[in-house]
Amino acid sequence: MRARNKFLLSAVMMTLLSSTMAMPSTWAAAGLNSDGRIFATTADSKFESTGNTTANGVVASDGGQVTIGSLDTPDASQLPKRYRQPAFITGMLNNSSIQVDGGVMDVTTAPWKSPYPVAFAYNSKINLGVDDAGTVKHKVFNMQGDVLVSDKMMPPHQEQQPSVINIGLGRAHNSPNQFSGKAVNTLEDKGGEINMTFDGGMWSHDYMGGLESFKIDGKTERSSINNLTGTRTREGFSRIAQDSRSDIHVNKLDGHINVIYDMSDSTGLNFAKQGSKKNGLDPADIEGGNFIVKSAAAGSGVHGYVTGDHLDTSSESNVNKILDNLAHKFYYENYVKGERNLSGTVSIASKGIVSSYKKALTT
Repeated sequence: MRARNKFLLSAVMMTLLSSTMAMPSTWAAAGLNSDGRIFATTADSKFESTGNTTANGVVASDGGQVTIGSLDTPDASQLPKRYRQPAFITGMLNNSSIQVDGGVMDVTTAPWKSPYPVAFAYNSKINLGVDDAGTVKHKVFNMQGDVLVSDKMMPPHQEQQPSVINIGLGRAHNSPNQFSGKAVNTLEDKGGEINMTFDGGMWSHDYMGGLESFKIDGKTERSSINNLTGTRTREGFSRIAQDSRSDIHVNKLDGHINVIYDMSDSTGLNFAKQGSKKNGLDPADIEGGNFIVKSAAAGSGVHGYVTGDHLDTSSESNVNKILDNLAHKFYYENYVKGERNLSGTVSIASKGIVSSYKKALTT
């Protein structure tokens, strides 16, 4: 955890907050409630914080706008319970918008009795670590919790408006931004989007909990990314750790992305059997879900890596078997329609070092 001046938002701290926040003129429509939550709840309401902010939650609804330079969840001692709202960051109805440039947010542990999504968008837009133009902010950014675009459990709304979450993962102070969680979109057929832009950051794809209240089985639901923007080359350090048995589906890939399948003893995805019993020769040893790309921009690439403590690379035949097992995790849907924009490789890595064992992905 980085050292920095932090403060818990509350109604009694107006003097301190006024130096870093643009105070709205109408406190009934935007501001800080007595629970320390930020809100903007009408079309003409705005809340802006340019400093480092610790809050118990953020809500923009009915056209409200919230902008925060850096947002943290409180320490356990400062928040005795989770509050009644769909997620820690909630955007709802009438093109509401929330912009969060950076911060450290974790909704998976105490003091909440049960986790809930870190961000939820319905007829609204939420930017996390990225702006409307797709520029990654490169601030300190660590987010643990699932993100959700959905209308499940929401009141009926006559007009369907854009429901969008944009996530940017860059680097700050020579360390990667990190997002741990699933990205679930139940509005794909209604224009809902979750978009991700990588510029040196990392996504650990794993279920963090809290989707059951939306009648979603978070353990099995796939993550759906509408637009995934990678780096210019595979050496851009941007990576996805496939730490879930659920698939990742990408509607459009632009650039290069690295996807890691870990089956090492201490950190790997080892539900079916222990990592010590996995040599990579059994396809079931690689338990992570598939990585599926529907369409790609010209020159894009997917690069898969498998790592483990007991991979049997004692023969060329074994190496090829491990690489073939890894290759079967990757799918390019529009290939059958004649699209030829995506290339790929699979490799064996050990302790973060890529070995010479590598081959190109073929269809």
